[in-house]
Amino acid sequence: MIRILGRNAAAWAGKRSTAAVVTATNNNQYHSNNNNQRGPLLTGVGVALAAGAAGALAYSMQDEILPKVEAAQKSKAASGTDYDEKELIEQENRLRQFGTMDNIYRFFSTYQFIQDRKKEALMSVKDFYNAVAPGSILTHGTGQGTYVIVTLDEITSGKTYETEKLPIQDSVLNKIQLCGLLTYIDFVFLLNILSTPRRYLDIAFHAFDVSADGNCEAKEFVHVMAAIAGYKGDTEKLVNDPKSGLMNYLFGKDRTKVLNPDRFKRFQRELIQDILYLEFMRYGPEKDKYHNISEVDFCTHLLYNSSIPSKKKAKLLKRVDKVFSGTKGVSFEEFKNFYYVLFGGADLERAMFFLDSEKKGVTRAEFIDIARWVANRDISEHIVDVVFTLLDEDGDEHLSIKEFQPVLFQWRHSRGFQKASLLVSLGHLKI
Repeated sequence: MIRILGRNAAAWAGKRSTAAVVTATNNNQYHSNNNNQRGPLLTGVGVALAAGAAGALAYSMQDEILPKVEAAQKSKAASGTDYDEKELIEQENRLRQFGTMDNIYRFFSTYQFIQDRKKEALMSVKDFYNAVAPGSILTHGTGQGTYVIVTLDEITSGKTYETEKLPIQDSVLNKIQLCGLLTYIDFVFLLNILSTPRRYLDIAFHAFDVSADGNCEAKEFVHVMAAIAGYKGDTEKLVNDPKSGLMNYLFGKDRTKVLNPDRFKRFQRELIQDILYLEFMRYGPEKDKYHNISEVDFCTHLLYNSSIPSKKKAKLLKRVDKVFSGTKGVSFEEFKNFYYVLFGGADLERAMFFLDSEKKGVTRAEFIDIARWVANRDISEHIVDVVFTLLDEDGDEHLSIKEFQPVLFQWRHSRGFQKASLLVSLGHLKI
């Protein structure tokens, strides 16, 4: 059964319509394979990776927040009134953090492709950004089942590209959008590579290089991703799927291109840069003559999804404002390099732990050295001063793991990274 929604509902959905907006029943079947049989995806699904270490993917099973988000959306649609955007953003943030990957994908997807009565939800690159960026207001998800139906020609059309492209020059996500939309397999891969620390990309690449010849071909890529995503259908169809913008971009429409380690790493760098640039632009750097954002804006972004009470956040930000009011601000390069350190995940915590032999915390100089080791990036002394001013509560000129925890852990969890990053186990040690 399919119900066609009217224009008012379409406008509420905030969707870029090229066909019709629909609400479909039996949403759990949108991933159907040839036999129309496919169980819930990524419920504890993992794939073992071997290269002197074992890796696994772990997924959250807490998706009770999803009905609340959809209820808010439906209430708004039924009333025909404007919804509270702040409340919606908070609900979407909870979904990113606690929802399963398959629920997140379906909630933020805009499009649906129907063939032989089988329905498949598809994402644009805007949808992907919204699915991994807490606080995003680029667009909003409209819930499972509310999609724009597209044909194969529309998926790769110039009109769809112009509607969905991101406001970034030379963007890898825009290059993917030019080649098509994102399937569920594409989404899982992008989230995995986005959340895996740089130092473990070699291990991740070896997992995809099944033949161990130094290159990853389309068939190898699909073979591994099908295992990760729990796909039970014909993998040959995934290899030749013309809808997949990621497959078309990485391997060409004729699937003759290959991935090598350098291209694999470059792809991650470009993907991270796209996400960070869009987040940086939220704070209006174009209004500043140096195209910088203020130190307070930078710290507001750091604390956005932290577990720190709002009154304490305000106190911390006031301290930063007092010290740095009227200064040069934070450039995108500084912003980006610091966040590359946060993308390092547990490596950062581990490095701070081992350097903190006297349990006093790390100094500014030690933090800069840690950043260089974790992310292979030089972070500026200015950024370190800002971070220490924000988080060094006792003013002892040392930053402890306890003081840094609210930023590090909540930052990764708020994006759902704990569901998808590569985990390496060496005996009882998990890194």
